Amino acid sequence: MMRKSMRKSKIQSPLFFINISKRRLSDQEFGNILAIPLVVFAIFIVVFPLAYSLWVSFRDINIFLHVDKFIGFNQYVKALSDPLVTNSILVSLHFTAEVVLLTIFLGLGFALVLNEVFPGRRIVRVLTLVPWALSEYVTAVIWRDVYSSEYGFVNGVLFSLRIIDRYLNFLTPEWVVELLAVAFAWHIVPIMAFFLLGGLQSIPEEIYSQAKVDGVGPVKRFLTITFPYIRYAFLVALIFVTFLAITATDMFIVLTGGGPGISSESLTFQIYKTSFLIQDISYGAAISFILLIITVPILISYFVILTRKR
Repeated sequence: MMRKSMRKSKIQSPLFFINISKRRLSDQEFGNILAIPLVVFAIFIVVFPLAYSLWVSFRDINIFLHVDKFIGFNQYVKALSDPLVTNSILVSLHFTAEVVLLTIFLGLGFALVLNEVFPGRRIVRVLTLVPWALSEYVTAVIWRDVYSSEYGFVNGVLFSLRIIDRYLNFLTPEWVVELLAVAFAWHIVPIMAFFLLGGLQSIPEEIYSQAKVDGVGPVKRFLTITFPYIRYAFLVALIFVTFLAITATDMFIVLTGGGPGISSESLTFQIYKTSFLIQDISYGAAISFILLIITVPILISYFVILTRKR
């Protein structure tokens, strides 16, 4: 009898596992299975490089002299006491603040216009995406020609209108960051506009009609109806735009090369110069983590302010 039952169990056990494998997965289980490759991929392309960079930032590595020793926080102390790094932090914050403000106002303006019904709206929407479709490098090349003191578009227009009597160099230490911010904002305004446009199109038209009947003005309508509806779209766009601005590199390398002097040496430009030109990879890694430490609290503050219950 025992042998028969053992044989029976041996025969039935594979069927048991087959039945389990054929069990219908819930949506959550299926989603978890699909997420596994993404998690593994993220570990390899995000977590591992970050962990390795952090490890490098605590060491003194010289690939030419074959030096590799642990020095703790010395690279961070050196960076925070370096006037060039301090200047780069201020340039990055200045640039990011101006880009974000320009992008918010221009992006919201474009979104409100594109949300209206008018002939050729689809064509205008496609054309609005063109600056974003260009790479940051190409954008920098275009705006280098726009600002050129020899054949630049701005100089050409001003000279034709007789506003100036000779071509000028606009990229002076006093204005270089502002002009860089204008160029970069032109590049990323479309992404802000289309995020906000998606939010605007989710607002029921009846709410606006009722508000107009109740005599609510345009400013109050925006504050009480429009912004609450687009708040989360605005949050995502704001985070994305801020991250793009504070990590912009090609714009500084191609358009100004960090000049005149050090007036446009951003933190990312400093990282590029230290890691690739000077090839001090440990010091460059430490500066990179300083950039991360600056960026994360800014992004968290967006979440706190814009997700706060009112």
